[in-house]
Amino acid sequence: MGRLVRKPQVPDLDSQAAGLRGAQSALAGMPTVKADPGDGYLERMVKYVPAEIIAFSMVINAILEQAMKSGGDHAAMAGVPVPVIATVALVVACLLTPLFCWYVRQAFSLTHCRNKNLLSKS
Repeated sequence: MGRLVRKPQVPDLDSQAAGLRGAQSALAGMPTVKADPGDGYLERMVKYVPAEIIAFSMVINAILEQAMKSGGDHAAMAGVPVPVIATVALVVACLLTPLFCWYVRQAFSLTHCRNKNLLSKS
């Protein structure tokens, strides 16, 4: 969960201009500062979502895509149409994601507290 999200940054032209007063002749050889575009919408969303959730959705998507390729428009797995399975998987994933995030947070906080207690005793 510790992936860096880069926000767009615009160069501060006022501070650059204030530092360059009196050095107009040196401007010709200096590189100009460009704005950093940062991460796009999809990159930011992928970084906010835990990696385990993304991996789960990619595996389910690959399985269902393969079933659709082999079965055509009316593909079914165990007698259930693939679009129904995909919808159920999406609903289950949406319901379980907050529980997973809560579980990971609780496990991290317990481990963190135990490690702090062990460090303070020594």
